[in-house]
Amino acid sequence: MTSDMTSDQAGSASLIFNAVAFERTSSYLSPDAVASYLETFAQRCHTLMQDLDTSGALARDGERLAEAAHILAGCVGMFGFERLAVISRRFEPMAKCGAADEPDLAALRCALRATTETLRRLEHDPT
Repeated sequence: MTSDMTSDQAGSASLIFNAVAFERTSSYLSPDAVASYLETFAQRCHTLMQDLDTSGALARDGERLAEAAHILAGCVGMFGFERLAVISRRFEPMAKCGAADEPDLAALRCALRATTETLRRLEHDPT
């Protein structure tokens, strides 16, 4: 299993997936528990992506989106999905106060897509 890298909007390299952190956390859990967590992460990513794509969602449901980002950041962070955890943590307070804008949404969508792709790979090759 390898760590995935990507460039953020500022051009600096940012770790999408830290395989060492994933292995460390996974070593404390049964394979079934890990699979269940990964499935839950995929569902949460999908739901948040759908919510973000709903017209006016940020203005209407900023508090709920902030809470979803907060929960997701904690869950994925302990399994090594660093890019999504960092961006979700950054998005949360901005969404709460209505200060998130299109670049913030684009960064979160990009991190959600990258994490979803990594989750798909892990489903097929969890080692």
